[in-house]
Amino acid sequence: MNLKDIRDIIVLISGDKGLKFSFTPEGFENLLNIAQLKHYKRKLGLPEQYAPGMPVSRQSYEITSVLTEDLKKFKVLIGGNTSTPLTLDADGHLAYPSDYYIVTSITYYYVTGGKTYLRKVDILNDLQYGEAISRVSTVPDEMFPVCNRQATYIQFYPILTGNLSMTYLRMPVKPVWALDTTNGYYGYDDANSVQLEWDDINIIDIITIMLGDIGIPIQDGEVLQYAENLKERGV
Repeated sequence: MNLKDIRDIIVLISGDKGLKFSFTPEGFENLLNIAQLKHYKRKLGLPEQYAPGMPVSRQSYEITSVLTEDLKKFKVLIGGNTSTPLTLDADGHLAYPSDYYIVTSITYYYVTGGKTYLRKVDILNDLQYGEAISRVSTVPDEMFPVCNRQATYIQFYPILTGNLSMTYLRMPVKPVWALDTTNGYYGYDDANSVQLEWDDINIIDIITIMLGDIGIPIQDGEVLQYAENLKERGV
């Protein structure tokens, strides 16, 4: 579904529910983006669903193959054998990519004695990191490196100089409704619009969230029926 399809479904449903909305392109973009970010957060695992002793939400990244499929297009690999090398600064800091949301794994190719070892870099919280680097007998080394997330960078110990790679989830792109004025009026420009990156199944969920945000509670199944009806009518 493109942006026009999404808008048509929302306008149709809101009209049937007795609530008529007129969306400016910017207002539509913003509401849809908020809805997709809520959906993205839910797919990663809502922290508000956690319970004492059970820090797992009903949906959580890579907990099922379906969730992995839903989020795979947002997965980014940098460093390693890719064309985007990772370099730490003199303090062992790695700046976050501009589209970064959350890191999922970091690995390091450690070379010693003519052999290369692929090592996992443990991502530690503040307390764990402080304890790890302050130990006298078992301080982390290049065979067992660690890192810790700070506000604007990831701190590594020790300072790694070899081939580093990181997999992270990026933010979804914000939708943009482009206008076509070639015919003397404001029409929808599909070619220059920025579409949602989700498949239609996930877009149904996002539409449901957006409708809830504007005061129209509805179930995914009902939204799907509207979408199928519009498709059959060729609207």
